Amino acid sequence: MKRLPVFIIPLLGLILLGSCKSAADKGNTASSLISIKTLGLAYLEEFKLEEAEKEFLKFIDLAPEDKFGYANLGLTYLRMARYPDAEEQLNGALKIDPNDADVRLILATVYQMSDQREKSIAELEKSLSVAPDHLKALYQLSEMYVTDADPDARKKRGDYLLRLVEKVPENLVPHMNLIDIYIRDGEFEKALTELEIIHQQFPEFPKEAVEYYGNTLKNLKKKIFFLQKKRLKKK
Repeated sequence: MKRLPVFIIPLLGLILLGSCKSAADKGNTASSLISIKTLGLAYLEEFKLEEAEKEFLKFIDLAPEDKFGYANLGLTYLRMARYPDAEEQLNGALKIDPNDADVRLILATVYQMSDQREKSIAELEKSLSVAPDHLKALYQLSEMYVTDADPDARKKRGDYLLRLVEKVPENLVPHMNLIDIYIRDGEFEKALTELEIIHQQFPEFPKEAVEYYGNTLKNLKKKIFFLQKKRLKKK
């Protein structure tokens, strides 16, 4: 199962003000929060979701102004397929910090899993508006349009893939997805250029990819040759 991001918000150093009793209470609270946080994240990692839920509820009770509890409780509910509960908690985290792109990414996943595609896309776009270089949001947005045959949707997917290719040129997946779009749209020269870029970056393909690369290259060159021939006849 693909892991979703976990948000760890460092505790701020306590300023010792007021009476000794007040300072002690704050110290005890901070210590409790650290213990609860550590235990909650451990349970989440081990997929002990009911135990994780209890710890994050304790965290929220002790620190209602900290987004950590809401964000991770939302993630816990997402993994439990309790989508309305997950949405409520994640929105609680966003009320505290509307610019947290990672929380918006999880909320987008909640909407996607509960068949609310448009809401998911809107949330991913908001994530990019506050963090334009957020790679996971870019990739997830490109995947939202993967089965959509509409030309506008395909163009959007291509735009997101182009941004991914620019930001992570060493990642082969966006390159291959972009080539697929170019071939579907009949833009064979662009597909060939992209394929040549890949070969420059990855001179030695994995064995299973060598045949695919060779066949694709050969077919693209054939298509480009025939297109050029047609253009010459028209002239």
